[in-house]
Amino acid sequence: MTIADAVMFTHLGVVAFNASLLILIPIGRSRWAWVRSRTIRLLHLFMMLFIAVQTLLGQHCPLTLLEVKLRGDSSEGMFLARVLHDVLYWNLPLAFFAVLYLLCSAWAIWLWFFVPPHAKLQMDKSGCNRHEFDGI
Repeated sequence: MTIADAVMFTHLGVVAFNASLLILIPIGRSRWAWVRSRTIRLLHLFMMLFIAVQTLLGQHCPLTLLEVKLRGDSSEGMFLARVLHDVLYWNLPLAFFAVLYLLCSAWAIWLWFFVPPHAKLQMDKSGCNRHEFDGI
């Protein structure tokens, strides 16, 4: 595995994190406390807005640029890395991605209010942290 492959696998993890939370937050709003984690939600919202703004400015994702720089003219890599490359990088105009990322960012902002993150942690009787549900 090359460093470029490792960057691509990291990129896949970031994409999976962002995309899955757009679905898992509304599904888990009354089932899973972790979907209301302020840290997870802030990270998610920041990453969604960052990539949307960057695309609007006509720039590519820093992980994409890093992988391209590391790979250079070489397209060699593990078979799985080549398959993932085709999954991650669609040959579409930047404007398509700008619209897609803006819609996803709008959804993430809406989720912030529809499924608000917890403001604070409380200790339960066993001494473990638990999120306060604020009556929801």
